[in-house]
Amino acid sequence: GEGRDVEGGGNDDLASLVPGCCEGAARFNVQLLLCCALLFIVPIVLIALGHDAEGTDRKALLAIGYGFLALGVCYCLFISHPVLIGAATKPAPPPQHGPFKNALSGEPASRTVSVKKICIIVNPFGGLGKGKAVLEQVLPIFKNRGVEVDVLETEFAGHPKIYAQTLDVDKYDAFCAIGGDGTAHELTNGLLSRPDGRKVPLGFIPAGSGNSVMMDLGTWSPEVAAERIIAGVTVPIDALHVTDEGALDVWSINGVFWGLVGDVAVASEKKWLRSMFGPARYDVVSLWSVFKGQSYEAEVSIDGVTLGERHFLTCFVNNTQHFGKALRATPDAYLDDGFVDCVYTSSCSLSAGEKLNVFMQLPDGSHRDNPKIHMQHARQIAIRPLGAKNPRRVAFNVDGEVMAFNRKLTMKTSHKCLEIFAPANCQPMDLKATKVK
Repeated sequence: GEGRDVEGGGNDDLASLVPGCCEGAARFNVQLLLCCALLFIVPIVLIALGHDAEGTDRKALLAIGYGFLALGVCYCLFISHPVLIGAATKPAPPPQHGPFKNALSGEPASRTVSVKKICIIVNPFGGLGKGKAVLEQVLPIFKNRGVEVDVLETEFAGHPKIYAQTLDVDKYDAFCAIGGDGTAHELTNGLLSRPDGRKVPLGFIPAGSGNSVMMDLGTWSPEVAAERIIAGVTVPIDALHVTDEGALDVWSINGVFWGLVGDVAVASEKKWLRSMFGPARYDVVSLWSVFKGQSYEAEVSIDGVTLGERHFLTCFVNNTQHFGKALRATPDAYLDDGFVDCVYTSSCSLSAGEKLNVFMQLPDGSHRDNPKIHMQHARQIAIRPLGAKNPRRVAFNVDGEVMAFNRKLTMKTSHKCLEIFAPANCQPMDLKATKVK
């Protein structure tokens, strides 16, 4: 999505609200220097001196040098043993399930609408430049099936929201958007903030750099998404209403992220990281934050109960099973059960190696049964940061959109407040069969 601050400014402005690159890195830097000294510096110096010496001095220096080398290897194996053990004993992932709980319970989970005319909103330069190409790909499909299409191009960030707020719902059977999670976020916010309160079903045609919603719905294919819209089968889904103690008032259908997961999107936008690492900068920033032991202090309450924990690595709320690039972060989530899944972990409970294990387990959800990763179904979650740089403006992430909130962030579920085009019995994409680019 288009990262921006709801109170003005952009990622450069919000960068001042997240921990700096070197902030809190002293312990990791000491470990890194110690590891380098034991593995390279001391052994190389002693072995070099030993080769130049003679007699007992030679033997002693070489013995000490190789001894330090062996000690360094043992030390590195010791600090990395959780990763090695985790890789060898990776738990089995939880079984896959569809995104709609009503479909599993046998309750009516869908309805069919007649789709004769739709409005497609597209950012011609969005979706990694694929927006216009995807539009040209799907237009013939609609035309051949007799569906009339009005196309509206966006001209600035937030334009899809304005379209969804102001378009005449009597003219269309559906509002559709070509893009990723950010576009779906804007379309959702526009529809749910209409002054007249009227709604139409929403259709999402994937073209963005992140498509967590469509991952849950089982396809990243624009053609399949178009055929689903034409079929007219709609399913009601939940949304998350997000507010603060200021003017923030937004909706989420994917997830809300605070702490490490939320800050990565802000910290990764620094120019030197973009130029040096490109798309890999998100992984680089995440790994660096893990290694240096980043911690966030806050008061978190779930359904009115305040947690005893105060120091977090991250706390996030997911409506979908997936976020980011096909990471199955909340494998027990459903889109229509009236709950979101709140995930949090203490910054003190996991070693750096254990945190790396969690990262390796995220793609298939095998971290779910980790006793140090807490997952809980909830209807309302509140986060009040303590000791933040500026508690009046705290960076966080909604559906891939970078924003800031004032003092306290509150999230409440709204049950089945939206309709989207999808088969009630669809299944999430098979990660093993999916090549994530």
